[in-house]
Amino acid sequence: MSNKNLTFLSLIIIWLGVLIACIFGKPLISGSQQEVLRIGLVTLILGGLFATKNVFENFKIAKENNFNNYKVVIISSIVIWLIVIIGSIFSPSFITGSDPTSLPLFIIFGPFLGSYFIKLSAQFIIFLKEDV
Repeated sequence: MSNKNLTFLSLIIIWLGVLIACIFGKPLISGSQQEVLRIGLVTLILGGLFATKNVFENFKIAKENNFNNYKVVIISSIVIWLIVIIGSIFSPSFITGSDPTSLPLFIIFGPFLGSYFIKLSAQFIIFLKEDV
């Protein structure tokens, strides 16, 4: 596969993952009436936007540095985002208070951490290119 096709594949996986995690992810539940807030709609969409930007930056850096092993970097981006999606769906919630409030911490922080790690993979392109 060419680098452009791999980049396109990673973007498809990111946004299909966002859709799946928004549907099946755990909601924030709080209050005596146990109101449900789908916090994942906000965090996953924002995290997906940041991850998309970082995938394009990965492609740009790889193209500027004539990096031949771009497949390693884009596959790592796909794996990172799959971990975010699986964690958003299956991670436990933090339950606290007398009206039990259920906080799905991974779905709140996971997408931002995942997009940050995708950004870090772009930084490692330069280090991978150098012969050690």
